[in-house]
Amino acid sequence: ATNSCKMVAASKLLQELENIDANEKLKAKDRRSARRKAEAIAAEEAGCPADTLLEWYSSQKDSIGGDTKNDGVLNKRKLNAAKKLKKELERIVNDDGINAKDRRSAKRKAEAIASEEAGCDATELLEWFEQNRDAEAQENSKSVNQEVTEKRRSNPYIVFIGQLAYSTTKEGLLQHIKKELGKDHTVTEETVNIRLLTDSKTKKSRGMAFVETSDPELLYAFLKLHHTHLDGRRINVERSAGGKSSSDARKLKITQYRKEQEKFMSDVVDKMLGDYKANGDLEEDELDDGVIALCKRHSANVVEQALTEYMEARDRNLENPSAYLTFIIGRVATEGVEQSKQAAERGGAKFGRDKSNGQEKKRHKGNGVENKLRKMSEFSKQGVDMSISNPNQTGISNIFPSMNKRGRGRGA
Repeated sequence: ATNSCKMVAASKLLQELENIDANEKLKAKDRRSARRKAEAIAAEEAGCPADTLLEWYSSQKDSIGGDTKNDGVLNKRKLNAAKKLKKELERIVNDDGINAKDRRSAKRKAEAIASEEAGCDATELLEWFEQNRDAEAQENSKSVNQEVTEKRRSNPYIVFIGQLAYSTTKEGLLQHIKKELGKDHTVTEETVNIRLLTDSKTKKSRGMAFVETSDPELLYAFLKLHHTHLDGRRINVERSAGGKSSSDARKLKITQYRKEQEKFMSDVVDKMLGDYKANGDLEEDELDDGVIALCKRHSANVVEQALTEYMEARDRNLENPSAYLTFIIGRVATEGVEQSKQAAERGGAKFGRDKSNGQEKKRHKGNGVENKLRKMSEFSKQGVDMSISNPNQTGISNIFPSMNKRGRGRGA
């Protein structure tokens, strides 16, 4: 046979032997039978015994630089045979139920099987194993890495971001992530992959995006962006899952992730409030259920900053603590945490009423919380006239003069 035929026969034999060794369902007797059959076929194709063929292949491999794939197969066979032999020899040595004669016989049998599997003498095989222990460690490391990679592919680190403004770009979203999380995490185009969903015809943004990362810590940091403001919109952030969008498994995972996220946010807020109460900074019933529920609908960063500002103003004997905290949460969520921190450091004006010494002092001109909240209205920011919402304005009475004459009751 020509060298090319022998090379093909050797490659096929090594592959077949690897498959036989990997088949755990085969018994030892059936495995030896399958191996002998594969060697007989290879010997017929190559025109020489299987042992001679593998020796020739090994010499050819060394002379031309080798076939990396088949070299790995050969070493894997020897590695598996050596490990099995060592394990069997240890079992025989530790078996106190057999006498010396039976022990020697069992050792010879184990060595003969290993020699046949590895294609070399048992003593040579064990020497090779001791010299190539690193190969075993590399193989184990490779298997672990492959398992982690496959697991990551089947369960990628992805979040879905909704309620984005149509004008928000990938670059703008990346900058928002970097501004909110950049101090504690590495946020770059290499660590964060953004896929902005666009209309297939117009190519314009649909107001949604998927953000993927290879860092599990960054994945959970993304959840802190939930209900933060970007380009005038309060965005929603929730963990997503890979796979087909219509698959039941993916839908089940997303439902599970939503429940976990809701519980996580609720637990975070409960812990914040619990810490303040434990330190004596908050009374047990100081905040009503409504504002606590509002806290759980905002990001942890927003709630933390709002509570910090609330605590700074708490000693002013607030008339309505829950309303004041509600106001702060809305402002911090709109302005952004960093901007709110800077404003607090500058000692900017804060809304509230101080009843110290029995006197009320308005912190803002106008109509108090109503006036302030009206200024925060998204409609007002867009230039919409909101005067109808203010009963003290005279503009509405100009439209309906009878309103100046009537009271609350009918026909007044």
